[in-house]
Amino acid sequence: MASSSDSCLTNYSIEDIQNQFKLLNKQFNDLMMSPKSDRYKDGKVLTILKEMLKMIQGDDDILDVESIIDTPLLLTNLHKAFNDLEQFRVISPYDTVDLEDPESHFMCLYIIPAEGETSLRRYTEEGEGDGIDPTLTFGQIQKFIWPKVKASQEPDEDQDAAQKLIFYIGGKEQDFRFSIYQALLCHYWRNDNDFDVSELWHYSSKHLITYRRFTTNLGPKFVEDFSDLEKEVRIILQFLCRIHTLGIGFPGAFVNIWLDKKLNEQMEDHFGGRSPQCLPPWWIYLVVTYPFLFSYETRGTFFQLAAYFHSYPAYLGTMADNALDKVTTGIVSRNLILDHAKQLMDQHASEDIELRVRFEGEIGNGIGPTSEFYTLVSKEFQKCDLMWRKDVSFGLFPCPRLASSIEQVKTKFVLLGQIVGKAIQNGKLLDIHFSKAFYKLMLGKELSIYDIESFEPRLGRILLEFKESVGRKKLTESDLRYKDGSIKDLCLSFVLPGYEEFTSEYKDVTVDLTNLQDYISFVKDATVGSGIIVQMEAFKEGFNQVFKLGSYPTGIQTFSIFTVEEFEAILCGQGENSWNLEELTEHINISDGYTAESVPIVNLLEILQGFNREQRRGFLQFVTGTPRLPTGGLASLNPKLRVVKISHTEKELPSAATCNNQLMLPPYLSKDTMKEKLLYAITEGQESFSFA
Repeated sequence: MASSSDSCLTNYSIEDIQNQFKLLNKQFNDLMMSPKSDRYKDGKVLTILKEMLKMIQGDDDILDVESIIDTPLLLTNLHKAFNDLEQFRVISPYDTVDLEDPESHFMCLYIIPAEGETSLRRYTEEGEGDGIDPTLTFGQIQKFIWPKVKASQEPDEDQDAAQKLIFYIGGKEQDFRFSIYQALLCHYWRNDNDFDVSELWHYSSKHLITYRRFTTNLGPKFVEDFSDLEKEVRIILQFLCRIHTLGIGFPGAFVNIWLDKKLNEQMEDHFGGRSPQCLPPWWIYLVVTYPFLFSYETRGTFFQLAAYFHSYPAYLGTMADNALDKVTTGIVSRNLILDHAKQLMDQHASEDIELRVRFEGEIGNGIGPTSEFYTLVSKEFQKCDLMWRKDVSFGLFPCPRLASSIEQVKTKFVLLGQIVGKAIQNGKLLDIHFSKAFYKLMLGKELSIYDIESFEPRLGRILLEFKESVGRKKLTESDLRYKDGSIKDLCLSFVLPGYEEFTSEYKDVTVDLTNLQDYISFVKDATVGSGIIVQMEAFKEGFNQVFKLGSYPTGIQTFSIFTVEEFEAILCGQGENSWNLEELTEHINISDGYTAESVPIVNLLEILQGFNREQRRGFLQFVTGTPRLPTGGLASLNPKLRVVKISHTEKELPSAATCNNQLMLPPYLSKDTMKEKLLYAITEGQESFSFA
């Protein structure tokens, strides 16, 4: 039902509103069945969708859309209308730009002070033009023109520290994070959607960019550049977003196949796929603002482009495979894993490198030891009691800390952010159970009182019961009961349950009905607000050292295009699933002395199929260096799991080469003997790379 605050609906019953919504939905569906030339006459679609959207925008009771209409049909027609009306172009300057010639894509720019700006000097001399790389952002442009345009008496120090100029094209203020190319695309696209992109590079084209001195901290916002979308397109996007937020329909129904295909074409373009600065900004806007319109694979490719300035095919495994060329190897001690992890991150977190790890006194090197490094670091972080709430049954969540006692914990969260970022950047998995609420925080989402129950069920339920009590119409203390008693009988004070050091200024005041809402707000804020804000800022600080700030989107923002479940899969891989014989047969390579029909191989597959959860984790740890599989399971393991024959006797134990995910298996003829030897090797061969 619509919000009680909506004056145009408050006088109607739920049944009246439902009937009106159904009628409007029918009118919309009927319109979408008419010829395309008739659908959008007189703004009928816009009027209908605005009225329907108004009915589901309330903050209180929500109209149960799925129970009264054919939701799949509504979504289909919304996509159909969007495809009819959208004008988001795929831009390909293929004939204009020769990537083999670095200067072929330079544009002729005329950069001068804006009218009335007298405190700055000219950059471009009268009658001239400057050949400049248009993929540079305005922030980068400022860096090299500032020394020339600033007043001569101004000091040179700290010239890169902050924004000093505001740039304009066609009189419109430009986002500091945009590239010249993106800004010019927007400028011409707004004036003529069918403009010839090659004209941007035409020898006679001289693009005027003006600048003023930056005098405010309130810079332009990226999303404001697209507030002038066609009304119908904007309302359709808002409608889809609202339905998606309400959890109506299944996620795949929101993917717009046409738009998804166009974005892939754009990212495959030899110029548009070079970096996010070469991508038309309307695509960035759509992916960041409406990520549900695109498939996971497409968002994965966009992530690669935004995070690494390279375009790689998205796949359902680790996200960064082979994205980085430079390799650096660090040496760590198993006994000082977190200390040495901090040293490595302090040195290499901000470097675009593949970081590999070798353990002191062990011969192993490469993929396997590196995977185990992240596994061991994961275990150590889970032991850091000062970081997490006491009950970890539903995943790790930061425990509230006072600012006076936060420094040690803050350092740990910076390191955690670095580790999470570097693991994703290098395509490694963490073996750590974060709560869903913590993942939401990682993705930059705000938590509400309803999220508390997901990691602290008892506290969450009590707060919701209190909230319900506050909302009751019986306002007198004598009429209000809580589990056959009064609120005052609970003997609560303004002290955070379980964390006595975290108190309100009213800590000595007893909680009753008159201040119950204040108590709820205090506990909520301490639990998911101010009590953890320093920790989360520290996490983001570490994370953004890996995924740097600068262009758009950046850092944590890049990952907001993923759902909590998707981000968890990127970071920690596939959930725990049993292995069936077909999967094992298809995705394990057999070679070097064995065939699929060899008795030891048949026995091995039967043993693996029968392993329980802990045995599967142990086997994976033994063979790959990590107890988890990437999303997609064995099929996504790279390199593939491989079994080879060693020796000709049953006396030896199995061994492993984690660098290439290889199991070296003696020819045991007895399945019982093989299982016994394999489990022994798995148990005793952990945490060492001298075992093989």
